[in-house]
Amino acid sequence: MTDPGLPDQAAADQWLETNRSVLLSVIEQDARHGSGEHSWQLATTLELYLDRIGRWEEQLGAQTTAVGAAQRLGDIRGQAYGHRALGFVSGRFERWDEADAHLSRALELFGEIGDRAGQGRTHRYAAFLANRRARHAAALDHYARASALYSETGQRGVQASIANEVGWTYILMGRYEDALEECGRALQVHRETGDRNGEAAAWDSLGYAHHHLEHHDRALECYRHALELYREIRDRYLEADTLVHIGDTHHAARDDARAALAWREALGILEEFDHPEATDLRERLKGLAAPGPAPRQ
Repeated sequence: MTDPGLPDQAAADQWLETNRSVLLSVIEQDARHGSGEHSWQLATTLELYLDRIGRWEEQLGAQTTAVGAAQRLGDIRGQAYGHRALGFVSGRFERWDEADAHLSRALELFGEIGDRAGQGRTHRYAAFLANRRARHAAALDHYARASALYSETGQRGVQASIANEVGWTYILMGRYEDALEECGRALQVHRETGDRNGEAAAWDSLGYAHHHLEHHDRALECYRHALELYREIRDRYLEADTLVHIGDTHHAARDDARAALAWREALGILEEFDHPEATDLRERLKGLAAPGPAPRQ
């Protein structure tokens, strides 16, 4: 398969969507009839894309196939990538025991080959899933381990992303001022390094912290920065995610008209992917449209 030479993220996403079924077939066919090496490498390449667009069943199948191929090859790195991806997608389905087992195995395998960055990313996955279970102390522990591992690689931008993720965890814990400090630090580094994706994520987190502090105008200002950046880099899923947050803040500020506008725009994007998160957003919009209680006579 040749490099399609795509100009930007949106074009890449469109190419992947057009060719998704073919690429998934290649993963299967190479595992069965080829060397197996292309199977796990392609599954790794598709991992983030399949997660973002909500194709979690396809992810589960592709990564299971990839792990099997890597095992037959005796390729430890391929197995590590596959188990890490399987751990995360198992968490999407709330299959927590499976998620924990796969992530633990990934940590072992990355450790065998001395891949500190691989271990660090696995801890970040584990932290995300811990937060999904409201195990915020465990999440912070995983982020601390990830930060220590990445410090050995000198990846400053990744450290900033971890700071932002720690800040998000603080929001979930109700530590909003701590979140502003962590996410603000992340924003500064991402600006210095020119990482627009990281900068957008930090702006979105800052907006979320201000939202919970009921600083609605400041929250919306932060979200607008994030939205502008996500549109510049043409990341449609994260554009929708920020639009949902904008709607949440308008709703909290009792401006349901603007909330509905933002949520509908987000819903339009999610429906392009047939994303599972569209269901919850439809329910929110129905809730806005539902009549309130009758006034007292």
